[in-house]
Amino acid sequence: MITISLLSACGYQLKGTTRSTIAGAKIHLQSANPYGKFEKTLSKRLKLAGIELSRFDDAASQLHLLDVSTNEQGVSRDASGRASESVITMRLSFQVVSLSETAKAGALADQIQSIEESTNYTFDYRDPVARKNQRIEAEKWLSEKLAERMLSRLERQIAVP
Repeated sequence: MITISLLSACGYQLKGTTRSTIAGAKIHLQSANPYGKFEKTLSKRLKLAGIELSRFDDAASQLHLLDVSTNEQGVSRDASGRASESVITMRLSFQVVSLSETAKAGALADQIQSIEESTNYTFDYRDPVARKNQRIEAEKWLSEKLAERMLSRLERQIAVP
């Protein structure tokens, strides 16, 4: 108990427990794949930040996820010429739409924006199971990073009533 008190006294907080400056905002999240991996990660991150995901009728803003794409490219080879390191890039295209009462009929949309995040991972081509697991972990990390960056963008773009 003393350790926890000391950690919190020096400013330590668990990742994802800080309330956002737009905590309490009502946002409608729209996506072509609402049950996708990234969409689930983003929803969880927004909820942890205190943002209420609501229906279109109740929301002040809409976050429209237009595209989430992943690209992988080999960046190095081992002595035998086989790939041993790859870079994975995840790109999110989105649009933030203001749904104020005066704009409900013709919602005021911002321009299409995008966020991109990349990471490298190494692997042994002789172990495809380990390679697949490393790729899954890299994609999970990228989803978390994109969700954090999306929250930062929303904090700059959305006004809390």
